[in-house]
Order: sequence, then structure tokens, then C-alpha cells
Amino acid sequence: PCEQRDEMARLYMLLLLTLRAVQRQRFMQALEPRQEVTDEQLVAMWQQLIENSGASERLQRPARLTMATGLHPPVAFGEGEVCIPERTMTDLTPAQQRGVLAHEWAHHLRRDPHWLLGLRWLEALFFFQPLLRVARVHQSDAAEGLCDAWAARHTGSRKALAQSLVTVAAW
Repeated sequence: PCEQRDEMARLYMLLLLTLRAVQRQRFMQALEPRQEVTDEQLVAMWQQLIENSGASERLQRPARLTMATGLHPPVAFGEGEVCIPERTMTDLTPAQQRGVLAHEWAHHLRRDPHWLLGLRWLEALFFFQPLLRVARVHQSDAAEGLCDAWAARHTGSRKALAQSLVTVAAW
């Protein structure tokens, strides 16, 4: 009986890990085709934000700003990439665009994509520990608040940041 229970637990864990990998793969496929942002004003805003954050010296490769049509909220990837929805360029003012970019860049500075991915894998590995889900949700909520605060400080426009967050949330 104990051996059967252990075997079932291993199978369940393998199933959850496989499910997590499939979900990630589907998400990445949904973003294709991603393309580099070519809007000069947005790229300049992005470069200035990176330089002003003091992170340009620590980057092992250039940070990328990409765009995907099927994306709704902007996403920070652990590889130094921020992917924005196409609507960012049409539905937001330049000040609001700066707020969105600053918020996503703050996720990179905090290494949130890595932490949250690690917590998701731990949650799948140790599925029998419900507090890992609670920890991941709290970590995610805390990260959002801290990135909002960082973006507000580094853009100088709390109002534009708040407006951009409301607009993006409505997408």
C-alpha cells in the first residue's frame, strides 16, 4: 500500500510538471510571431529607462523590447526581454507607455520572472503542500506593488502610471 501511494504521488508530480511545461510552451507559442519594437520614440524611452536604472553595466546581453499582437498584458521574461501588446503603441500616451515600460523593467531588476517561475515549479513538484500556492500568490502580489512603486519613482508621474495600469488591466 505505501509503495502504491508513493508511486501514485510520483506519477501525479510528473503529470503536474508535464502540464506546467505544456502550459509554458503554449504561452510562448501564443506570443509568436514576436517582433522587435521599431517605434523610435518607444525604443528611445526604453533605452533611457535602462540607462537611468544603472542596470546597463550588469546586462550580459542587450535588453529586448518586443511586441506581440496576441498578448494582452505586457510580460517581462527572464532573458532580459519585455514583450508589450501592440495596443501599447496606440492606446497609451507617451507618459503611460513610459509607466508600463518602467513597471516591466522593474520586474527584471528584481528578477521576478525567475523567482515566479521557480515558485511555479516548486508548486508543481510539491503539489501536496498548499502553502506554496499561497506563497507564490503573495510573492506575485508583492512584486506588482514594488514594481509599481519603482516605476512611479523613476518616471515621476504617478498619475500616468495609474492610468496605464487601469487601461492595461481593462485589456
